Amino acid sequence: MSNDRDKLNDLKLALSPGDTPARPFRTSTIRKVRDVDVREGLKVAVASRMGDQPHLLVPEVSIRWSVPARADALLVGNRICGFEIKSDIDSLTRLPRQVEAYGQVVERAYLVVGERHRAKATTLVPEWWHIWVASWREERVVVRETRRGRLNPAVSPLAVTSFLSREQLVIELSRLGEKHLSSLTVDDLRVMLVGLLGAAGTMKVARARMLDRTDWQRRSMAV
Repeated sequence: MSNDRDKLNDLKLALSPGDTPARPFRTSTIRKVRDVDVREGLKVAVASRMGDQPHLLVPEVSIRWSVPARADALLVGNRICGFEIKSDIDSLTRLPRQVEAYGQVVERAYLVVGERHRAKATTLVPEWWHIWVASWREERVVVRETRRGRLNPAVSPLAVTSFLSREQLVIELSRLGEKHLSSLTVDDLRVMLVGLLGAAGTMKVARARMLDRTDWQRRSMAV
């Protein structure tokens, strides 16, 4: 007992009047959400919302328009929707550029984010973006909507045609009675299609032809 009392007195002397002993370091028990976890949760959430509606959920789709980028997932159904995933271990550095890339080519945009980046990421996307938060629930990641967005006010039908192949553009234009298309550039074909169909007609055709893409059908994550 005497030795224990001496040790306690030594500790008190070593501390200045305003000091308190340091608390033991505790390792955080919060389980981080990874990209692969978010994608699994996203598949389930999309399947639940889409039901029996025809749709594709295609991972890693290149955006080749004014700002080249890659959509983490593209949902094609009655609307064209882009999903940007930011897991707990991702950085937000590229998000502003990605927001710009999505701006003309999707009808709806969704930020699917882990709790770690939720507050900051929310300030980096426009108000028309939807926000879904991914978090662990027992042994699986669930995705829930925390902010409902709206239709993109600046989607460009011409930009959306960049998701169509040259062959698809030629087929559509041929159906409309156009001839001598082989000498035209793909940009000429896009402009011609929009000019003939108008904005609404172009979007309708684009959705249908995107659903027809066999390469996307093979890659689709749709459940």
